[in-house]
Amino acid sequence: METDTIMLLVVLVLLLIAQGAIGEHTNRPNIVFLVVESTDGRSWTPGYQNDVVPIPNIRGLQANGTEFRRHYSNAPVCCPSRATFWSGRHASNIPHTHNGVNVGGAWNNFEGLPDNFTERMDQVMSRAGYSVKMSGKTDWSTGDHSENVYLNAWTMNVPFPYDVNRTGGWFDETICMENATITNDHEKERHQDWDTVKETTQWIRDYEDKEKPFFVYQGMNIVHPPYVTNQYWSEKIDRTRIEVPSWIPLMDLHPCDFQSSMLKGCTPSDKDSSWFYDMKRRREIRAVYYAMIAEFDAMVGEYVNVVRDSGFSNNTIFIVTSDHGDMYVLAQLNSFHHTNMFHNNTGKWKDNSSTKWFHTKRPLLFRWSFMMVEIQYQAVVSFRMYLRS
Repeated sequence: METDTIMLLVVLVLLLIAQGAIGEHTNRPNIVFLVVESTDGRSWTPGYQNDVVPIPNIRGLQANGTEFRRHYSNAPVCCPSRATFWSGRHASNIPHTHNGVNVGGAWNNFEGLPDNFTERMDQVMSRAGYSVKMSGKTDWSTGDHSENVYLNAWTMNVPFPYDVNRTGGWFDETICMENATITNDHEKERHQDWDTVKETTQWIRDYEDKEKPFFVYQGMNIVHPPYVTNQYWSEKIDRTRIEVPSWIPLMDLHPCDFQSSMLKGCTPSDKDSSWFYDMKRRREIRAVYYAMIAEFDAMVGEYVNVVRDSGFSNNTIFIVTSDHGDMYVLAQLNSFHHTNMFHNNTGKWKDNSSTKWFHTKRPLLFRWSFMMVEIQYQAVVSFRMYLRS
């Protein structure tokens, strides 16, 4: 079957499910929807970084499902992005009132869905007759983030007085100036997300309503910075495979990219620049980031296992994605923080011959039992497309 034909079938079925058009007596599929944080889509691509990231459970879903390699985030930061794929709307089409101000859309990380919104995906699925289990991080609501995120957005290209050479400029966050952390323990279930994984997979294990399908969601906080792992996961990453890219000079960045990087503390002063740009340090930060992705993969495995062991494998759709791309580590340039959806860490990088743009760097894969073949879908897509406009 042609790739485009299979993709059309996937989209059609999901639309019918979401809109309740599949009748009550049809054997509607269960859905497991997992959303990780801040994960660059390239990290799931076979061959990326010499296959340094061990993700056997994601590889299993890829081998028996559809992987989207040009999947882009509808918005470049957490809350607006989540608001778009939970509502099926563009970020520019989420009108709401916030603190008495009429806001036309989710323009920055302080804006999202209003509290009275009733067309979120979970709400639609519930009305369609699904048992809905929501767990973990949601982060789709207006006002959920601190005020600095919208102050930054409003002042992105304001010429504040600053001296990058002397002080690193003006910034209100310091993650870029931190090293990655590796704790000394060897616990597999290191991250706090494991508590939610256990509680939610137990809900699936206990599910007994054979007539009513379920929609299960978990939002993970991993792989969001700060970058922290432990010895157990760190030892799974072979540092010799990691390739650290070159960065272009700060002055070659677009002014908005430069200022967004500076606001995150990612423009070192002269006295800090040698340490900041040190290749060994940058390689180690990447290693910890990859270790966090490997830990997320183990969480995916818990869901795959419980669905299989509970007898639901033949009628369950897996949807696994991220809210947006990486914020700091995998950017090929010095611009560390998102400013728009076509930003470098959603896909700009340099190879030996040219500069390529792909608006794709959020991972997305589907797996359903009727599609037991591996497909890599190359069209430029966003998850919002599959819900509504």
